[in-house]
Amino acid sequence: MSRETTMGSGVVITYASVCQHFLDPPSFRCQLAVGLSAAPTARSLLRERLTGYVPPDTLADADLVLTELIANAVNASPVSALVGLLVHLVEPSLLISVFDESTGAPRPRCPDPLELDEGGRGLLLVAELSQTWGWHAIATGKVVWAVLSLL
Repeated sequence: MSRETTMGSGVVITYASVCQHFLDPPSFRCQLAVGLSAAPTARSLLRERLTGYVPPDTLADADLVLTELIANAVNASPVSALVGLLVHLVEPSLLISVFDESTGAPRPRCPDPLELDEGGRGLLLVAELSQTWGWHAIATGKVVWAVLSLL
């Protein structure tokens, strides 16, 4: 998978450059303990940092995308692990990246609508709400990312 993302404006952002440089507010990065509090903590940080910088509709979509990516990372990680989060605002786009220790590729599933399976729809939701999404392997696991438009 590609280690760079082309934003709506044609700007190419490499993940190495984002992670190695200081992130100007409201962009942020953090690590979250694997557990039930990971997604609510990430959502609180997202709303706290991006309210006023991102249109309310985009913030609501970002909240859902973030929740799905964090939930998948938590499910793929050992209990003792940390999940990394990078939220980077580069107008006219918002990049959400979630890092976990799993080497398994994320796969969208189309669950049987007649079954009561509660899982399997998260990446379909991410694909629907974002301009683009993807993943790539890193030395310590993988990064799953999504780009949302601010326009």
